[in-house]
Amino acid sequence: MDQPNYDLWYDAAVDADLVVETWISHSPRFSDVDFDPEPGDWLTVGDGEEPSIRGRVTQRDANKVWVQLELGLASTDAESGVLGHG
Repeated sequence: MDQPNYDLWYDAAVDADLVVETWISHSPRFSDVDFDPEPGDWLTVGDGEEPSIRGRVTQRDANKVWVQLELGLASTDAESGVLGHG
């Protein structure tokens, strides 16, 4: 089985602030001794079914890590017509 390409796994339950609760012990990187997410760190999270999402660590309590998801909204620059991250 292929290794997931995200740092932390999350259950599909997302609160209104786009924050998910994750557990290091359930993550693909649980055996990585250098993996030590702290508030402010940017990580990737995934649920094993959808593409991974980037998010920022908002809180950590030992094994539990809360990550606020960043939803990449595509926006068009009206002047150039170029798609970009909005």
